[in-house]
Amino acid sequence: MRYFKVTVQLGHHGRLPRETFVYIEAETIIKAMDCARNFPAVKHKKIPSKICEITKEEYEEGLENKSYYKAMETLNNGVHN
Repeated sequence: MRYFKVTVQLGHHGRLPRETFVYIEAETIIKAMDCARNFPAVKHKKIPSKICEITKEEYEEGLENKSYYKAMETLNNGVHN
């Protein structure tokens, strides 16, 4: 497996888009892109703005940072679903 850091746009109706990172484990860069586009609140019709292959250590560190979930909290004004 390979590891990717993908920059995606989040957004809801009436709000400005916000970018964040998701960390994906996938066989190919295309599969990583498709997986990232299916995260909740990601603008599904937008192609991720940046995809880069990372090491397993960077992947695990990114998962611990939880940037996607922090961005989701900001979009929801701190309200957890």
